[in-house]
Amino acid sequence: MVNVRFRGVELEESAKSEEARRRNPTAEAEREFLNSVGEAYLPEAAGIENWQRLAGFSIGITSLLIEDFLTHPFIVVRRQCMVNSSAVLYHLAPFSVCRVMLKIRRKQGLSTFWKGQGSKLAVRGMNLLAELLISEVTHERLPRDISSPSSTITQLVGHIIGKSISIVLTLPFYSASITETVETEQIKKQRSPFAFIKEGIFRLIGWQSSTQGHGRLLPLWALVAPTMLHGLVHYVIASCLQHIILARHKKVGVFRGESENPEQSRPMVEAYFPELMASLTGTVLTEILLYPLETVMYRLHLQGTRTMIDDTDNGFAVVSLCTNYDGLLDCFSRIKSEEGLQGFYKGFGALLLQYLVQLLVLRITKAIYTVISQDFRGDSANVDK
Repeated sequence: MVNVRFRGVELEESAKSEEARRRNPTAEAEREFLNSVGEAYLPEAAGIENWQRLAGFSIGITSLLIEDFLTHPFIVVRRQCMVNSSAVLYHLAPFSVCRVMLKIRRKQGLSTFWKGQGSKLAVRGMNLLAELLISEVTHERLPRDISSPSSTITQLVGHIIGKSISIVLTLPFYSASITETVETEQIKKQRSPFAFIKEGIFRLIGWQSSTQGHGRLLPLWALVAPTMLHGLVHYVIASCLQHIILARHKKVGVFRGESENPEQSRPMVEAYFPELMASLTGTVLTEILLYPLETVMYRLHLQGTRTMIDDTDNGFAVVSLCTNYDGLLDCFSRIKSEEGLQGFYKGFGALLLQYLVQLLVLRITKAIYTVISQDFRGDSANVDK
């Protein structure tokens, strides 16, 4: 009797539930859907998406660091060629650069091609820190980044002013870093990793009149104009080219039927690689365009520093930098008259090799993105099942 009675109550409760489902089927369906989603799909899918973003960012940063490490030898040789006013060989082609690099390696070893990399990265960090501090001190009136397409002219001008101030603040250390990059290791004494900071401070002391016996050393105020001109023009042109290339890529993607919705899941190749490629392309075109100005800037920075560099004609001897330029315009005029128009492009072959290596690294990065995207798509398919 008891069992029969409980069975009747159970049947009665079941009948009430069925009646509730019939009266409000939508609420019951929503409840079942949320329960199933909460228990199975959302945590795993969100985790996959977060891991995909983290992996894409990590791979992009790693590829940039590898690029910087692998391309620094070509930067060293390129700068030595650019400042060597007495060189007979201009090294406009990559094969010519490879020959002199092999000779330098046999004479000094492989490590000589990575001199000055630490100071270069340190100056880059100083510049970044200066931009952040300027932005904070001015309460974003001189913003570090301009990412919104609806930015006003005032914001753009403030952004450029902030960039200019950061260039001036790091100028003495940038000058010391250039010297450390091109100075030969055949006669150079053992240097401290932070020696460029001491040299930058010494250079700062000579801002107005003190040259410490270096009769041709230009004061820092004479280096502000060429350094700022090169830095700002390079930044503006490279940023504009990168924006144009990315906009064109998105337009082509929409034409092919790809979604413009940023919230929609996209393969890692489409999400991260176009920006890396656009940055590389914009930088390459800008470097080629501003190569003569960069040559002039380096020569002005090194004038009067008594720096000894490797002889880029034979790769074995050393050369003393002996120039006597009065300033930016005089340096342009002297190079054109004494070395010809090709004199502005000394070491251009090293630039081509540098960006060839960067392109190879990006291609490898793209292949890694493709493989990881396939793995994540496989995981997403398993989650859906």
